[in-house]
Amino acid sequence: MRKMRALRLVAALTVLLCVSFLPAATSRAALLASHGIYIDSSGAKQSWHVNTAHTLVWNDKAFVPVGGLFQARSWTATGTDADWDSDKQALDLLKSRNITDIYVQPARGGLTLVPPANLQRLIDYLDAQGFTYGISINDGPREALTGYVVRPGAYRQEVPEAGGQMKFAMDNLASALYFIVTPSGSDVQESGEAKMTADGATINARNLPGSFVAFLIPKKVYYFTGRGNAAGVPNLWDGFDGYRDSLISLFRRVHTGKGFRFFVDALPKTLSLESAEAERLIPTGPGFATEWSAYLGRRYKSLEALDQAWGVLDHESRDIDQAAQLIPLWSGGKGIGSLYDPTTSHTIKVDTQRSSFWNDMTTFKARSVRRYMNDLALTLKRAVADVPIVYRSSGYSAFFSDLPADDGFDGIGIDAYGRGSDLVTGSAGYVYAQASESPRTMWLPVTGTADAPPTKKTAPGYASRLAFQSDLDYLRDIGARGFYVTGVRIVDPAEKMCDLSQVPDQLGYLADYQRMLVATGVRAADSVPNAVFYPRGLRSASVRPIANHAWWLPTDRPGVFYDFGPVGHAYALSENGAAVYYLFNPDGIRRIHLRLPKANRLPGATPVAWSTAANGEIHKDILALTIGPDPIRVMNLSSLPVPTETFEALNSQATALTKVLRARNILDTGRFEAELSNAKIRFNVDQPYTGVLDVERIIAEMREVLRPYAWIEAESSLRQTFDEISDRAGASGGRVLLVDPRAAGAPAAIATYTVTVRANATYELWVAASPDAPLSFRLDDQPVLDSAVLPTRVGAPYANGSLVWMKYGLATLPKGQHRLEVRANGPAAVDVILLINPGQFVPDGPNPPALAGL
Repeated sequence: MRKMRALRLVAALTVLLCVSFLPAATSRAALLASHGIYIDSSGAKQSWHVNTAHTLVWNDKAFVPVGGLFQARSWTATGTDADWDSDKQALDLLKSRNITDIYVQPARGGLTLVPPANLQRLIDYLDAQGFTYGISINDGPREALTGYVVRPGAYRQEVPEAGGQMKFAMDNLASALYFIVTPSGSDVQESGEAKMTADGATINARNLPGSFVAFLIPKKVYYFTGRGNAAGVPNLWDGFDGYRDSLISLFRRVHTGKGFRFFVDALPKTLSLESAEAERLIPTGPGFATEWSAYLGRRYKSLEALDQAWGVLDHESRDIDQAAQLIPLWSGGKGIGSLYDPTTSHTIKVDTQRSSFWNDMTTFKARSVRRYMNDLALTLKRAVADVPIVYRSSGYSAFFSDLPADDGFDGIGIDAYGRGSDLVTGSAGYVYAQASESPRTMWLPVTGTADAPPTKKTAPGYASRLAFQSDLDYLRDIGARGFYVTGVRIVDPAEKMCDLSQVPDQLGYLADYQRMLVATGVRAADSVPNAVFYPRGLRSASVRPIANHAWWLPTDRPGVFYDFGPVGHAYALSENGAAVYYLFNPDGIRRIHLRLPKANRLPGATPVAWSTAANGEIHKDILALTIGPDPIRVMNLSSLPVPTETFEALNSQATALTKVLRARNILDTGRFEAELSNAKIRFNVDQPYTGVLDVERIIAEMREVLRPYAWIEAESSLRQTFDEISDRAGASGGRVLLVDPRAAGAPAAIATYTVTVRANATYELWVAASPDAPLSFRLDDQPVLDSAVLPTRVGAPYANGSLVWMKYGLATLPKGQHRLEVRANGPAAVDVILLINPGQFVPDGPNPPALAGL
């Protein structure tokens, strides 16, 4: 029997109790409170703290602002009196519409470029006119970030048969390593430094017999701009001290007044490590090298332990400092299994299947950047103004996972774009989930929202007052405790459609919503969303509303998942040192029965408890529960709750499948029947899960034989020119096929698959991919769709909101074997391609369709 060693319970029970459907978070009473005392320019002291409901409490009164982003024309390096007059008129318009909650951002560039006098003039006016305001710094170290980008699939070309010059177009290239290898990467024919050109790099390939590919490991330079840099993170390792000092110097000449409430974007608002390029970037500056080496030293203590963890096969004489300089030559399933030493130009063989290099690098970068985020927050509070420091997030972010309890930033700003529940399922739900598991109280204001992403809006404002109020209600329901739309004054041309001042009547929507919050302020400030958690990456779960006005949200706490086939699913989470089980059945409502373990029936044992929605009852040693698509909670069980109906239900399902196999004269039918018979003989009622796993394996194999549809894992392509195969929690198979933006004129990413059709038929083509992925399809070099139609997005996002199902249309396929080609003409992550009979598929995250009638 599969055991949950880390999660086993030691308590037992004799009495069975019902409990209400409570949030499953760690005890909030143990949270450390973010707090401070702000001294304004007049010397007055104002106290603040963040309560356990994620509300900022200012001078003992809940501060739940409703307003928006205000981009100041005068906050630029060259701001003029005319720009100031424009800002003043815009502020006067807001005040005339009763909008006094804003946060101010420089119109162009970061805050440190703005003359102090320009900052002070606007701040003084805000205080004089009764505004409460935050300041978006949106700046960072201006030192360029240099590093190797290890993406062999993104910088890869086939070597011409006759050899010759090969050109790789890319911007901001400092240098590049090149490798000419067999397609499998097993044999390196040539390597060296590529030649730099004005638009990239070139290599001169020799005339080699056979098929070869060339790939680059470029060293790029990321220059800081007013929007950060293309890497998503500034050069904190070499430029943090100077940037920190520039902020302190600036604010020694600027004084905030009574209306000041918070800083946001103490680093660029584009701060992220989530892009594929950022994930595979290895900075080469001295500051990064020093910190990376120190991290490895603390983690592994010795070179031998590090070599073991990294799967090093060539144990050369070196130390951890030298090991920290090594560059991997593989990622995403491409490249070669070696580490490159830039100091010696030698390669060191590695077992990539067991190497933890990329996991170590990803973990280090996230923790290192977060430490700088916290350090900067402390600097601002101690040296400038003791107010909350907020960093924004648009979904799951490694920066906000497993937060330390140390002092640092005090809030996570929610950036959520879209309509209705999409605001939660696509971004806000993930932000709240991470904030709710912080050991410190975190303020949760909305720092950006509109009914479409700023660069995709086609008309200013919202469709209606009702649409606006409904969207903010969704955000409030998931725990937002402050609402700043994008925006109440926007001067950036790329975001101009978000400017509500273009439709002044809609500014009244904000004022009306503020009045509503005042009327219900106590409840809004003190309550928390009713949340139930599931282990991040669980295939059968997604962010969505569930019964009793609750939300189903992901957690980073360790968990284990169990599949009971037609009877339902279960997962276990560690909560307050014990394992709690959650049972659900995606296919509908059903009654199940659990045999209570002997330990649960001993005298004096801790009572079992369950959600009231489960309608539990006990008869002798059997607990009966009702489960459905929404999870019910069971506590204090001493072992895995396997429904007594599970084995027989699976056996019946397997028997039905064998009948179909025999009717179709499938050769393996006899083998399947024999394995089922042996599983029945081995089944042990006291250890039922082992038998359940046996039958589930047999059923999975039979279903694969009988599937009347093609379910194609995108990463299973035998030949593809996408950038990489990337791990993705919650995706089908846990991986996706990924391509990032490519240089103008670069070929589209292509993946090919073999599809076998048993009879002439018309199928629906579905694809699970990143939203708005620019995909096209060909079958045997011809268009696959019967007619050109735009794809329709269907169902809720999954995989942390990064993937969604899209219905592309009908495809008539002749009998036989075909070559299906998928093209990505822009950035895309592709999870699954599905060909199925029309009308038979309802998206369910990464889960394949059920077999009709079986």
